[in-house]
Amino acid sequence: SARIIYDFLEQFREMGKTILLSSHSMYEVERLCDTVVIMHQGKFCAEGKVSDLLTEYNETRFEDLFIHLTGGMENESN
Repeated sequence: SARIIYDFLEQFREMGKTILLSSHSMYEVERLCDTVVIMHQGKFCAEGKVSDLLTEYNETRFEDLFIHLTGGMENESN
């Protein structure tokens, strides 16, 4: 079912439609989004194009970027 949703969202993007997606899955974000806002504990950590943020923070995977910006597992108990 996830594949059907991905394909559906891809079709909308190809039609030039804007999609607002909220997700905790960094794989989905990296795969589906062009521009992102990363939030942690109600505050904006970063905003921009996925590729630009990966370059800016010297990361190759979006999940690693998210962990880098939010402190990862260390902040889960706080």
